[in-house]
Amino acid sequence: MTARLIKCCFGAVFAFALIAPQTGNSAPEDTEENTPFEYPAGYSYSVAGVRQGTADINGGGNYSTSSLLLRLGIMKLISRSTIIGAGVSLDNTRYNFDSLGVFGGQAPWNKVRHINFSLPVITRMDRSWALLFVPSVGVFQETGATTSDSLTYGAVAAASYRFEDRSRVGVGLGVFNRLDETKLFPFLSINLRLTDNLRLGNPLRAGPTGPAGLELAYKFGQTWEVAIGRAFRSYRFRLDNEGLAPGGIGTQSGQLTFVRLSNQLQRKLRLDIHLGAVLDGSLRIQNNVDDDGIAVDYATAPLLSVSLNGRF
Repeated sequence: MTARLIKCCFGAVFAFALIAPQTGNSAPEDTEENTPFEYPAGYSYSVAGVRQGTADINGGGNYSTSSLLLRLGIMKLISRSTIIGAGVSLDNTRYNFDSLGVFGGQAPWNKVRHINFSLPVITRMDRSWALLFVPSVGVFQETGATTSDSLTYGAVAAASYRFEDRSRVGVGLGVFNRLDETKLFPFLSINLRLTDNLRLGNPLRAGPTGPAGLELAYKFGQTWEVAIGRAFRSYRFRLDNEGLAPGGIGTQSGQLTFVRLSNQLQRKLRLDIHLGAVLDGSLRIQNNVDDDGIAVDYATAPLLSVSLNGRF
């Protein structure tokens, strides 16, 4: 009864596509368990808590963040060669600024939320080649910002080739309008099996916050995997109408470098723990898109995340 109720809830969000960390597994055939590009087939979910520790800001002061991330999704076979999906991602982040010597001593923003919807479509051209197209639209805003002014939209497209050993290598392109700024980036889509236990893959999915990154993962024992990786992320969001730059734009960006430890708790339930740092970090506040605003760098910030990723 509980499983049936949960499936009904997921069916209610069928109009949205999952943007979440990848499982890193591929398979020779499309089934309810396996799809190209590592989009998990069937119903899927992910819940994560992320803590970015205190980092000193150039010019004085420091800041830290706490985030809760939720992903819900579904991928379904509609023919022997085509898979479509839907899902939603919800991110809430609280920023804590202290003793600022920049931004006029005032916190540039406080609570930021991201709500993103997308519709992945995957088509197999033959047994080796597959195409991916993921249009998306989302709201990226500080709490209290005008929703109609906070839209980000665009798409990701990629083509990949699968080898006999189930390795996959491809290239893709992402194009997004992020609050009147056009962001275009190429990315590598990869799941390359180097040995039976060692693989090179993407730790994230390409989307409005950046490309997919790269990680080197090693499987040991029956259920454990350890990985090291790096990815660039940029968050651009509309500010509220009462702060330092009313109705303006805030940006946080940096290079994520991490070690991941994962355990397959059950066949369809995985625990991921990421420990790492944000390097080359930057914060920017703008009154409008034509204003350079105020930009400051921040020191290396420690990062910890714990997530549960499941399918049914």
